Amino acid sequence: DLHRRRHSFPTRRSSDLGKAASSPKAPETDAVAALPAETGETFSTEVTQVDAKALKKWLGDHDKTSVALSFAGNWGRGAGNIDAVALAAADGSAIWCTYIQGEAVLTNWLESDAPKIVHDAKGPAIALLNQGVRLGGLVSDPAIAAYIVSPGTRNFELGELVTRYLHKSLTLADKPEEERSLFSTEPGISGELLAMQARATLELATHFDQDLAERGGASLFATIEIPLIGVLADLESAGIAVRSEEH
Repeated sequence: DLHRRRHSFPTRRSSDLGKAASSPKAPETDAVAALPAETGETFSTEVTQVDAKALKKWLGDHDKTSVALSFAGNWGRGAGNIDAVALAAADGSAIWCTYIQGEAVLTNWLESDAPKIVHDAKGPAIALLNQGVRLGGLVSDPAIAAYIVSPGTRNFELGELVTRYLHKSLTLADKPEEERSLFSTEPGISGELLAMQARATLELATHFDQDLAERGGASLFATIEIPLIGVLADLESAGIAVRSEEH
């Protein structure tokens, strides 16, 4: 049914965009994100890799506004793991850190009511649950918003939505391969690309906030669709027990 389809997108793929092309795919991942068609404009994002202390300061400086996140990791079938996260704010700043670097500062903030925007959030929410963290404060998910706006669409990937609604591309500017992980101390993780995804997520959320308000769907989105993401993540993480009885 439409309700199930709206919350049953294929296992998250856009997290893989934060990893180098040579990174092996996690066994849980059942599809690969398609990069958007070539467009004339890309996202311009400067990103800084931070430790827990710098992360705490950045979060304090942006505690009054929604922050968009992009995760690197793998998830699906009720399990998963987060390796890194990028955060982008409306003032243009962006940071990223590995899950380990973020320490308790990151996990406490992820569980807090601080407003967060995550594209196709159910997958990362499941992975976080697998690591003992319950994602809190979710206020927007552009994948869900896109379905409400255009339910006949089949592709809700971040790159596709960026091309369709923002007329931009998620591809990095022309750079030597060694510079594409310029901000990374972790093999295979590109902080720059993660930050670009977070920036795209933020811009899409702004676009859909206006669109949903004009269509009269903002209340449905905020009071039913967004809270349901956490419920479905809990259900998928817990799984279903089946008892086989012999007759």
